[in-house]
Amino acid sequence: MEGYKKFKGTSAEYVNLHNKIRNSVKKPDKCSLCPKSKRLELANKSGKYKEIISDWFWLCGSCHKKHDSKNYFWKGEWWKLCTLCKEIKKCDEFYQRKGILKSRGHIYQREDYTCWCKRCTYNYFSLKKKI
Repeated sequence: MEGYKKFKGTSAEYVNLHNKIRNSVKKPDKCSLCPKSKRLELANKSGKYKEIISDWFWLCGSCHKKHDSKNYFWKGEWWKLCTLCKEIKKCDEFYQRKGILKSRGHIYQREDYTCWCKRCTYNYFSLKKKI
């Protein structure tokens, strides 16, 4: 299936699996990882999309996106991989960027972090000025 690379099957099977699990797993008042309570989404813990209830949990949209990304890691708080120095650092060590994302006729507020940590960004632009 195109949008969900880890899922092996058709889009109908994907929707049916989510509906089956959604009916089995009680929706909490807030995200399983952070204190947000906005728009909770059902997420798969292992990425293997098993029909095991303990392999699913509810996350806010922000945590769900990070959980599915290969560049973010949960260690009691979110950590991120700097794509330049290849070090895993706290999200505080990255510049935050905000913007608007338009998708399928909807407009979403987007909050994310840059790909490079602050140190790598500073070093890159310092060298660029010298050239």
